[in-house]
Amino acid sequence: MEAQLHAKPHAQGEWSTGLCDSSSDCKNCCITFWCPCITVGQIAEIVDRGSTTCLTTGALYMLLVMTGCACFLLVFLSWKDESSI
Repeated sequence: MEAQLHAKPHAQGEWSTGLCDSSSDCKNCCITFWCPCITVGQIAEIVDRGSTTCLTTGALYMLLVMTGCACFLLVFLSWKDESSI
């Protein structure tokens, strides 16, 4: 699954939606709620600029959720994203 970006460009560091506007993108809201491994995989694919696939990171996230260690992957992705800025 290829990561999809919003059609409307945003300034560097600007969010595409507000904090409580999750319902403005119903498809993304449902996917994130029912299968967060897909959303994590898409984010990782964007952060890694395509060097890691959505499927690989999503599967890793799913395994880490079962062991209670998923937060470590999310922290790693946020560090990696901030280091690329």
